[in-house]
Amino acid sequence: GARYVLVPPAVFIGDPPPKADQAKSGGGGRRGGGSSGLRLPLDRALRFAWFRFLLTQDGPGINLVRGSVNRQTAAIQDGTMYADLSPETLNAYLRPTKAEGWDQGLLQLFRSGSFGGDGGRLREGM
Repeated sequence: GARYVLVPPAVFIGDPPPKADQAKSGGGGRRGGGSSGLRLPLDRALRFAWFRFLLTQDGPGINLVRGSVNRQTAAIQDGTMYADLSPETLNAYLRPTKAEGWDQGLLQLFRSGSFGGDGGRLREGM
């Protein structure tokens, strides 16, 4: 019969610890030096990898985006998040979710990996 091989996903969990001789010299063997890199516990790294995978799928990606925004919206309306902001500011925060296709746009933004910054990458794609 057919045989299957299961290959686990590659998950970045940070730079490896420096080797003994590199630790003594302070080099660390990394280009750019300085930063120790992102270090996540394995469970968080796996959740992040799963999140990124779901974003690549059209149906599950849209559901993930909508669910995340719906939870945040509920927390805002309950006052558990941003309770100190004025009603006008809260309405302005929620206004984009009332536009047609907001979920598709947010999914594309998540897929691009652009979660902050000045919006340059988004403007380039328009």
